[in-house]
Amino acid sequence: MRGISFQINGCGHKNILRTILSEIEIEKLWWHISEDEIYNEMDESLLENRYINGETFLKIIKEKSYSVIFANIKAYPPNSTPNDIENYDDFIKSECKLVILCSDVFYYEIYAKNDWMIEIIKNNAIKNNFSNIEYITNENDCRTGFSVI
Repeated sequence: MRGISFQINGCGHKNILRTILSEIEIEKLWWHISEDEIYNEMDESLLENRYINGETFLKIIKEKSYSVIFANIKAYPPNSTPNDIENYDDFIKSECKLVILCSDVFYYEIYAKNDWMIEIIKNNAIKNNFSNIEYITNENDCRTGFSVI
Protein backbone atom coordinates (compact mmCIF):
# COMPACT_ATOMS: atom_id res chain seq x y z
CA MET A 1 0.00 0.00 0.00
CA ARG A 2 1.38 3.39 -1.02
CA GLY A 3 -1.30 5.73 0.27
CA ILE A 4 -4.89 6.80 0.05
CA SER A 5 -6.91 9.09 -2.18
CA PHE A 6 -10.27 10.73 -1.61
CA GLN A 7 -12.44 13.66 -2.52
CA ILE A 8 -13.79 16.13 0.00
CA ASN A 9 -17.40 17.12 -0.46
CA GLY A 10 -18.10 20.82 -0.70
CA CYS A 11 -16.12 23.70 0.76
CA GLY A 12 -17.44 23.32 4.31
CA HIS A 13 -14.18 22.16 5.88
CA LYS A 14 -12.65 25.16 7.59
CA ASN A 15 -9.55 23.30 8.82
CA ILE A 16 -9.31 20.48 6.30
CA LEU A 17 -5.67 19.64 6.98
CA ARG A 18 -6.38 19.23 10.70
CA THR A 19 -9.40 17.08 9.83
CA ILE A 20 -7.35 14.83 7.57
CA LEU A 21 -4.41 14.55 9.99
CA SER A 22 -6.46 14.14 13.16
CA GLU A 23 -4.86 11.52 15.45
CA ILE A 24 -1.48 11.79 13.71
CA GLU A 25 1.26 13.25 15.90
CA ILE A 26 1.69 16.37 13.79
CA GLU A 27 3.77 18.14 16.41
CA LYS A 28 6.48 15.47 16.32
CA LEU A 29 7.30 16.09 12.65
CA TRP A 30 8.70 18.96 10.61
CA TRP A 31 6.59 20.12 7.67
CA HIS A 32 7.90 21.22 4.28
CA ILE A 33 5.52 23.16 2.07
CA SER A 34 6.89 23.05 -1.48
CA GLU A 35 3.82 24.12 -3.46
CA ASP A 36 0.69 25.72 -2.13
CA GLU A 37 -2.20 28.05 -2.51
CA ILE A 38 -3.69 28.01 0.95
CA TYR A 39 -5.51 31.17 2.00
CA ASN A 40 -7.16 32.40 5.15
CA GLU A 41 -10.50 34.20 5.19
CA MET A 42 -8.79 37.49 4.26
CA ASP A 43 -7.16 35.92 1.17
CA GLU A 44 -3.71 35.97 2.79
CA SER A 45 -1.31 33.09 2.38
CA LEU A 46 -1.62 30.78 5.37
CA LEU A 47 1.74 29.00 5.31
CA GLU A 48 4.41 31.60 4.74
CA ASN A 49 7.33 29.58 6.09
CA ARG A 50 8.46 26.77 3.86
CA TYR A 51 9.86 24.46 6.58
CA ILE A 52 8.17 24.65 9.96
CA ASN A 53 8.15 22.64 13.14
CA GLY A 54 5.17 20.50 14.00
CA GLU A 55 3.93 22.60 16.90
CA THR A 56 3.71 25.69 14.70
CA PHE A 57 2.15 23.73 11.82
CA LEU A 58 -0.47 22.23 14.15
CA LYS A 59 -1.32 25.62 15.64
CA ILE A 60 -1.81 27.11 12.17
CA ILE A 61 -3.96 24.31 10.74
CA LYS A 62 -6.01 23.91 13.92
CA GLU A 63 -6.81 27.49 14.85
CA LYS A 64 -7.29 29.17 11.52
CA SER A 65 -10.03 28.94 8.95
CA TYR A 66 -8.59 28.49 5.48
CA SER A 67 -9.10 27.12 1.98
CA VAL A 68 -6.68 24.76 0.27
CA ILE A 69 -6.68 25.37 -3.48
CA PHE A 70 -3.67 23.13 -4.04
CA ALA A 71 -0.85 21.90 -1.84
CA ASN A 72 2.25 19.75 -1.75
CA ILE A 73 3.17 19.23 1.90
CA LYS A 74 5.70 16.76 3.22
CA ALA A 75 6.38 15.57 6.78
CA TYR A 76 9.89 14.78 7.99
CA PRO A 77 11.39 13.58 11.25
CA PRO A 78 13.10 16.27 13.35
CA ASN A 79 16.62 17.29 12.28
CA SER A 80 16.00 16.14 8.70
CA THR A 81 16.76 18.13 5.61
CA PRO A 82 13.88 18.30 3.13
CA ASN A 83 14.85 17.19 -0.33
CA ASP A 84 13.30 17.28 -3.77
CA ILE A 85 10.85 14.45 -4.14
CA GLU A 86 9.89 14.15 -7.76
CA ASN A 87 8.13 10.77 -7.66
CA TYR A 88 7.27 7.76 -5.52
CA ASP A 89 10.75 6.23 -5.82
CA ASP A 90 12.29 9.46 -4.51
CA PHE A 91 9.80 9.38 -1.64
CA ILE A 92 10.75 5.83 -0.66
CA LYS A 93 14.48 6.69 -0.70
CA SER A 94 14.00 9.88 1.34
CA GLU A 95 13.54 10.50 5.05
CA CYS A 96 10.08 11.91 4.30
CA LYS A 97 7.30 10.12 6.20
CA LEU A 98 4.17 11.55 4.58
CA VAL A 99 3.23 13.48 1.43
CA ILE A 100 -0.06 15.37 1.09
CA LEU A 101 -1.05 16.35 -2.43
CA CYS A 102 -4.19 18.43 -2.96
CA SER A 103 -5.38 19.57 -6.36
CA ASP A 104 -8.40 21.56 -7.46
CA VAL A 105 -9.62 22.12 -3.87
CA PHE A 106 -11.36 18.76 -3.53
CA TYR A 107 -8.93 16.01 -4.58
CA TYR A 108 -6.39 14.56 -2.17
CA GLU A 109 -3.71 11.93 -2.55
CA ILE A 110 -1.70 11.09 0.53
CA TYR A 111 1.34 8.86 0.51
CA ALA A 112 2.81 7.39 3.71
CA LYS A 113 5.52 4.91 4.53
CA ASN A 114 3.54 3.51 7.47
CA ASP A 115 0.32 1.61 6.88
CA TRP A 116 -1.03 2.77 10.26
CA MET A 117 -0.86 6.42 9.06
CA ILE A 118 -2.82 5.48 5.97
CA GLU A 119 -5.43 3.71 8.11
CA ILE A 120 -5.79 6.73 10.42
CA ILE A 121 -6.30 9.02 7.42
CA LYS A 122 -8.77 6.57 5.87
CA ASN A 123 -10.78 6.49 9.11
CA ASN A 124 -10.79 10.30 9.21
CA ALA A 125 -12.04 10.37 5.61
CA ILE A 126 -14.84 7.93 6.42
CA LYS A 127 -15.78 9.79 9.61
CA ASN A 128 -16.04 13.05 7.65
CA ASN A 129 -18.07 11.57 4.79
CA PHE A 130 -15.43 12.11 2.12
CA SER A 131 -16.10 10.30 -1.13
CA ASN A 132 -14.19 8.10 -3.57
CA ILE A 133 -11.94 6.80 -0.79
CA GLU A 134 -9.44 4.40 -2.32
CA TYR A 135 -6.10 2.93 -1.38
CA ILE A 136 -3.22 3.86 -3.65
CA THR A 137 -1.31 0.70 -4.54
CA ASN A 138 1.45 -0.32 -6.92
CA GLU A 139 -1.25 -1.51 -9.32
CA ASN A 140 -3.46 1.59 -9.44
CA ASP A 141 -1.02 4.48 -8.85
CA CYS A 142 -1.11 6.58 -12.03
CA ARG A 143 0.85 9.50 -10.59
CA THR A 144 4.16 10.00 -12.37
CA GLY A 145 5.30 13.07 -10.42
CA PHE A 146 4.76 14.51 -6.96
CA SER A 147 3.64 17.95 -8.11
CA VAL A 148 0.27 19.66 -8.08
CA ILE A 149 1.00 22.61 -10.36
